[in-house]
Formats: sequence, C-alpha cells, structure tokens
Amino acid sequence: MFVAHQLNAYEINEYNVVADMISYPNADAYNKYLYRDFLTTQLYPNVASITRFNLLLQQNKIVTSVLTPQPTLSVEFPQMNNAYRTKYYAWSYVVENPYSAGNSILKINVNDASGKQNLEYKAGSTVALNEPVFIAKPNSSAEDDGVLIIRGLDVGSEKGLLVIVDAKTMTEIGRANVPILIPFGFHNKFFATDSL
Repeated sequence: MFVAHQLNAYEINEYNVVADMISYPNADAYNKYLYRDFLTTQLYPNVASITRFNLLLQQNKIVTSVLTPQPTLSVEFPQMNNAYRTKYYAWSYVVENPYSAGNSILKINVNDASGKQNLEYKAGSTVALNEPVFIAKPNSSAEDDGVLIIRGLDVGSEKGLLVIVDAKTMTEIGRANVPILIPFGFHNKFFATDSL
C-alpha cells in the first residue's frame, strides 16, 4: 500500500486514532506516469481509495474501511475546513480525475460511505480544475459554510482561470479568467491574517 495525501486525522480517545488517507495499492500513480501524460494521453489511474485507518492502540490493531461507495476512484489533493484539522469532521473536497479537462471537485461526507450526501462541481468540458482551497465564512458555525477557491486551466483557450464555488452547495458563485497559463502542481493553502 502507498499513501501520499491525508484528508485528516484525529483522536477518538487515548486508545483510538482515526487517520483518513488517499491510498493506492502501490506507488505507480506517482512514479510510472509523467505530468504531461495526464494532459495528453493518459488519465490519472482509477486506483485510489479514500480509506479510514482506525488505529486501535490497546489492541495493537488497524481496522480499515473505504469512505466512498466506489472501492476505487481517480482522486487526489484532499482539502477541508482547516478549523476541523485534527478534530472530528464530516467534509473533504478532492479533485476527481486530476489534470484532465472536464474533471470535477467532489465534496465527500467521510462519515457516510453510501455517498448519498456527496456533491460534485464541474467547470466545463474544457476546464481542468486543480486543488481547491477552503475559506470559511467569517463567524460560521457549519463546517462547510464557506467557499472553495479553485485554480483551473481552460485547455481550449490555454488560459488560466480562478473559480469560486459555494462549499455547502457546490454551485459556482463566480469565475475570473486569467490572461496567462497557470501551471499545475503547486500546492497551496489559505491562512487568515489572524491565524498567522
């Protein structure tokens, strides 16, 4: 098993730790393909699982479960409301089919493996969306009350764009076209001034 990105981790009690990860059967997704392959001929492999690792420390045991109705997906770059990092949480946002035009951002309820509460945002058939950044609404009380800022690339016009999506409903609020190409692959985080 290979793990690259973590959704979140938190303690239930001193003997039980939960770690939610994007896991792969091996490292092929990272060392077999090149970035340019995903933009041209190769889709990101559909082999990732959004997996919960329940570390039962007293029993010296790890119990795993898949957090989506599909056993494997083509997903990466999980994000969340950072106020819930290392705490019990419900929502994660991931890129489905990374680096591919027409891809989407999935909102996944990690506590409901049926997928009935999950939502999807697509920007269009020529837009390749990158890692979302969650920004909470000031004084919000709901975990998903905020917006996602998502960089993208319109492969038709070969220009970048910035999309703002309501994180609760996954509907587009607005977008701004950028007159230049914005490359993929840069990780990003948003930190409010008062948290620095």
